[in-house]
Amino acid sequence: MTKLKNGVSIDKNQAILVGIDVHKNKWSVCIIHQEVVIGKFTLPGEFSSLKKLLQRYHGNKIYSV
Repeated sequence: MTKLKNGVSIDKNQAILVGIDVHKNKWSVCIIHQEVVIGKFTLPGEFSSLKKLLQRYHGNKIYSV
């Protein structure tokens, strides 16, 4: 298990679900693990920003919609 800064523990054997609301200049991202929202973020509308955020969950399967 990995523990995040907000105290949430992430089981590496469980998937991370990522919802992305895409707009021209910014993206709203919601991350769910084991049916619990573990983070909501507003990012610049660039893939590099999303990639940097998702690197926190390296090792987990990540599903996105």
